[in-house]
Parts: sequence; C-alpha cells; structure tokens
Amino acid sequence: GGVAAAAAASVDGATAGAGAAAEAGPPWPVALSLAVHPRPLALGPEARSAWHRIIDNVLEGTPCGLCVFATYFPGEAAALLALCRDHGAFCELPFENPFFLRP
Repeated sequence: GGVAAAAAASVDGATAGAGAAAEAGPPWPVALSLAVHPRPLALGPEARSAWHRIIDNVLEGTPCGLCVFATYFPGEAAALLALCRDHGAFCELPFENPFFLRP
C-alpha cells in the first residue's frame, strides 16, 4: 500500500478549542506537524472520538503553521478536510498518489 491522499491544513492564529476533551494536548506550539494515517472514520464512537481529539490536538498545536496529514483512503481525506475546516483552517487536497492500488 501507499498513501492515497494527503491533506494540508494551514492555520492562521488560534483554532477553536477542543475543551476538556483535549486532556493532555500538545506540549508547545510548533510550525510544522506531520500526521501519518490519522483515522477520522474509525469504527465505533469511542475510537472515533479519540481520533478526533488527536486531530484536534495536532491542529491546536500548530496555531500558525502547516499541518500535513497523509491518509490511505479518499473518504478519510474528505472527513479530515471537514474536521480541519471546522477548526477554521485553510485546507486543500493537493494530490492523490497515482501508484496506490484500489480494489
């Protein structure tokens, strides 16, 4: 397998907080975050909630920088773009891997 799609989110200024759900949160702000295969469509409400908190922390930990997310499936990329937009981030799907084999 390989990366089917990558979503890039650029966040200018503070993002919406995840509140108490972001228990540990990021330790300090960074300018670049790389997230390989986050699972915004994880099965089950607990797993999905946990992954949404992780994605929230990535976005909140990159308040004035670039987040690059690599996903395997187009549906994951679409869900991830929606989560990023909910945070007020500028999002784009810059490319799809032409070598990824789909069933």
